[in-house]
Amino acid sequence: MLSTVAQLSDDDRFRDDDWPERASDRAHLVTNELLAARYVERARRAEAAGRRTDALLFYASALRHHPRDEAIYPRLFETAMRRFRDADTVAPSDAVERFDGRDPVDRFVARTLAWVLHLDDPESALAALEAAAKAGLDRFGQWHAPHVYLALWQSGLQTPDLWRRAEDACAAVQAWDWMVRIVDVRTSLS
Repeated sequence: MLSTVAQLSDDDRFRDDDWPERASDRAHLVTNELLAARYVERARRAEAAGRRTDALLFYASALRHHPRDEAIYPRLFETAMRRFRDADTVAPSDAVERFDGRDPVDRFVARTLAWVLHLDDPESALAALEAAAKAGLDRFGQWHAPHVYLALWQSGLQTPDLWRRAEDACAAVQAWDWMVRIVDVRTSLS
């Protein structure tokens, strides 16, 4: 794996060779903390240079290699918030698809990337929580549950079905406090 790390450029731009290999080309995901750390460092440099979309893509790559690294979650969200505030909506049209795959972690990374690229979309926030549950990433789910609650609440989407999905996802990741709040909203809608 060290050779893969050595091949990473130190550039802070996300380039064609930075895209992940297709999930179908690999048998399973191997956690590589060193490679994830390199992607985090590149994300920091990209953000410092004002390229927040590139930074989000680097953070997604880091998550893909080390999805249980809880330090990545708030950095990813803070970068996404800065990007959203700056109204920077330019992103490669196939960015999410390039991270997606059959592996639950790949699906989690793709759904999380879709959410951070479109913070104002409650469906994306909920899909990221559901993908975290399916990938067994309870800590991310517990961290993300308040974001889902706020996204649904602020969107005005008052359909019990959507809130039921959020309730089920919170239960799957053991985000009990947020599940109770979601149940309260859902029952008031029924």
